[in-house]
Amino acid sequence: MLILFALPVRAALKPVETADAMRVLKTNCFSCHSEQKKKGGLVMITREALLKGGDDGAVIILGKPEESPLISSLAVDADPHMPPKKQIATAQIELLRRWVKEGAPWDAAALKDQPSAPRAVSLASLPAAYRSVLALALSPDAKRLAVGCGNEIVLYDVTGKEPVVVSRASAHLDPVQSVAWSPDGKRIASGAFRRIVFWNGESLAQEREIIGGLTDRIAALRFLPDGKQFIAADGRVSEEGTVRIIEAATGAVTASWVAHGDTIFDLALSHDGKLLATAGGDKLVKIWDVATRRETARFEGHTAQVLAVAFDEKATQLISGGADQHLKLWDVKTKERINSLGRHTSAVTSLAWVQGGPTIFA
Repeated sequence: MLILFALPVRAALKPVETADAMRVLKTNCFSCHSEQKKKGGLVMITREALLKGGDDGAVIILGKPEESPLISSLAVDADPHMPPKKQIATAQIELLRRWVKEGAPWDAAALKDQPSAPRAVSLASLPAAYRSVLALALSPDAKRLAVGCGNEIVLYDVTGKEPVVVSRASAHLDPVQSVAWSPDGKRIASGAFRRIVFWNGESLAQEREIIGGLTDRIAALRFLPDGKQFIAADGRVSEEGTVRIIEAATGAVTASWVAHGDTIFDLALSHDGKLLATAGGDKLVKIWDVATRRETARFEGHTAQVLAVAFDEKATQLISGGADQHLKLWDVKTKERINSLGRHTSAVTSLAWVQGGPTIFA
């Protein structure tokens, strides 16, 4: 008697899964394995380069993920472990395993797209006890301090011996991630999850909200010198960070570009508004020409997420601080590190350069 058994068939990798695999590679690998860096002699930004391998030979064996160093290096206990100082999700590892099993199909278009479609999120009220301060900004005349405290904006008068609360407003459903003053000091912008709000700088009356064209957390905000436009750092954790230029009067997004392979934690503008510095979760600091959106410099030296950046008065030097507890000083023109200002006891989350002098607050 002949008995036939139906064997389970693994579904072929869907186009959307191929695109997702491309984004996992770009987010976690490309910053170290590009044409510029080539760590270990390995370039991963094209299929041909990836299949060529690095100094130690091939990193993927098509159809055999169990024999591919790229896959084995992703395990929690791998040595060497990739990416360094980060563990990607089990689901992402399984996706890459299937991708190698299916012959590593390549989708170059997915590398140019936005990181992913906006996630579906329902925001609930924060606990009353949650009062974390994640953002603050001093007014241009140095008389008022706007503080994001939990989901509130609290405005202080700081002209006396002690700060005095002038007004406060419930700003967002979720924690306030970023705060910025307009150059004339007449309004405040606050950013949180997929929402930016404009407030009257005196009364904290809400004037306008922006919710269109945003992807996820608004981690940083900066007004351009004329006050007609502002810049927002938009993106979700562990995915590409996007810079957006937005019209203050209408809320229209006039320009967007992917600036980092991970969250953008901070922005800094030169006084003339021509240069923009970005601090990324991919351990990089970058400088951009605001008019052309072209990258003019990148600084490597932090071993963990860069959380803060600040220009000096003439934008000839840039200071950066990060989760590696280090402060680093850079020359904007030569693109060289001038100095490392010691190791600190915790992450450096914010920086301010005192104008007209050599003093830096961290």
